[in-house]
Amino acid sequence: MFTPVRRYILVGVIILLALVWLYAYRSQPIERDTLTLKDNTKVSGQIVKQDFGKFVVIERPDRQLQVVTWDQIKDIQLFNAPWYLRIDDAIDEIVRFGFLFGVIAFAIGLWQYGESQKWKRAEFLLQEIRIFEPNQNVVNVRKMLAQDPAQVYLYGREKKADGTVPSPIPVNHKLLLSAITKRSESDTPYTDNERAIQKAFNAYFSFLDHFNNAIDSGLVRQKELKLYLEHWLDIIGNPANQVLKSEVRTKLWDYIEVNGFAGTKSLLQKFGYRCVPQK
Repeated sequence: MFTPVRRYILVGVIILLALVWLYAYRSQPIERDTLTLKDNTKVSGQIVKQDFGKFVVIERPDRQLQVVTWDQIKDIQLFNAPWYLRIDDAIDEIVRFGFLFGVIAFAIGLWQYGESQKWKRAEFLLQEIRIFEPNQNVVNVRKMLAQDPAQVYLYGREKKADGTVPSPIPVNHKLLLSAITKRSESDTPYTDNERAIQKAFNAYFSFLDHFNNAIDSGLVRQKELKLYLEHWLDIIGNPANQVLKSEVRTKLWDYIEVNGFAGTKSLLQKFGYRCVPQK
């Protein structure tokens, strides 16, 4: 904080500097620039505008503007005053330095904000992945996508009341295809295993919807999810990926569309996969 005495001293210094600048400015030669014409006559004043090769506009000491065409000029002598004595240049320099310091301060603040946001995103992502990766439905879906057949704990791995643990169910791509294919009311109802497969995929696609919303809201960036999702999204969305049969992949696209997993579809598009359901 400035005390009254320091404030008066500061104001006095500013006024003194202003007076010194004003004195130096007024001490400049009145006739600063000189044009020597081809007939050896001279025109003195301040050049205020010029178009190289065409004309020069000079302001004479009487404040009158005189236009001299380029073919009349033999020589030009310019008075180069220090920048701090040229009003426009002085203002430009002040603004430039002020802007520069402002940009630096803004950049530092932006960097600090970016770093804090980066840590927040990392914390959010770690928390979400800790929920996502070990989820039994996620584990089941990944096994069904990558293996044919796959030994899948469709009914969980927790002990039953009698102390027994559920056995894994063998799921091949034929069973997977049957589970995700839409049926009419007149068709054979889904089996318990098929409904369990649907439950697993519904949970998995709900997670993908959530991650898509997190990207759209800025809670996490796409590149930060790449490590955890890209391999599996490639299996689902890339027709050239041989891990999954093309027939199963196409039915998965239909399943995503029919069951309203718009976020999953959008997430696949973000990673470059255009999933077009069958007509």
